[in-house]
Amino acid sequence: MGLLFKRLSSLFCLLFLLTITLPAFATQYYPLNCRGGAPASMGFQIFPNGQNQLFVGFKGGTKPSSQGLAPGECSWSDRGFRPSEPTNLCVLNVQDLVLSSTSTGVSSCIPKPILQLFIHWSKSAPWMEKIRDESNYFTVNVTSDGAHCMIVNP
Repeated sequence: MGLLFKRLSSLFCLLFLLTITLPAFATQYYPLNCRGGAPASMGFQIFPNGQNQLFVGFKGGTKPSSQGLAPGECSWSDRGFRPSEPTNLCVLNVQDLVLSSTSTGVSSCIPKPILQLFIHWSKSAPWMEKIRDESNYFTVNVTSDGAHCMIVNP
């Protein structure tokens, strides 16, 4: 009975250690290299549950970033983007956006908007400062949500 108890308690301890350490390794982030320029899209969403999301669309590079990036393009260091991979950088639960707005219709959009918001900076996404200038290069660590976003590591 004593040997069975020792084996069962050892097994229980091993299972307990695995359950508390496995979640720490569940999310793997990978470096994504980007070049500033004209982002495909930018936005900020607020959801009914109170969470929010900043997103920036980019062009997925067709070749490794080591072979050069076009303005507004992101790619992996060892390969181009696959067609199934999301082309939005997403930052979850942003608390500190710096925005500006204009109501003068300074836009090439037709019809002209009555209000435009411009996202300039966030402590949660310091790379936002570099996104508009094509002379800037930056790297973000991301993981795919399997649908629409490359979630940026906070």
